Amino acid sequence: MDMNKLRPWATPLTIGAFILMAITGLLMYFHLQLGLAKAAHEWLSIIMVGAVGLHLVVNWKVFKRYFSQKLSLAIISLFAILTITALVIPQQGGPRGRADQQAVNVLLNLPITTLASVTNKTAESLQTTLTQQGFTITDLNNTLKQVAETSKRNPMEALSKALQ
Repeated sequence: MDMNKLRPWATPLTIGAFILMAITGLLMYFHLQLGLAKAAHEWLSIIMVGAVGLHLVVNWKVFKRYFSQKLSLAIISLFAILTITALVIPQQGGPRGRADQQAVNVLLNLPITTLASVTNKTAESLQTTLTQQGFTITDLNNTLKQVAETSKRNPMEALSKALQ
């Protein structure tokens, strides 16, 4: 493959993807939900990985030098250790995650009949509400998660509609 044809793409793609990741990441960090920022950050991060990979291939000779410099190697090693640590240490709230995530998980795994009583509705009215929103409920003993799967929809959307 001719690296000279890839070179004009590698750095601009990396810069553009970095700008997107940095801005959307900061918005998420500060819990500012603007437009499609979270979805863009999650889905378009794949472009960032590809762009960095392309940049790495095109500039391989320069990159190799960093692995022979003590300071560069120390910084790279530090981030490798931070990455491994972030993947191994459980989130605050224990190994099952934060309390809010646990609560959502409990609600998603309740049978519709039980969820209805939690939301001060009847099972039939909850079924009507969800059915009107395009969810398919074949059995009131199914969980909201199962209803979302059957309907090929996002479980969080189902929960949001159920709680309205």
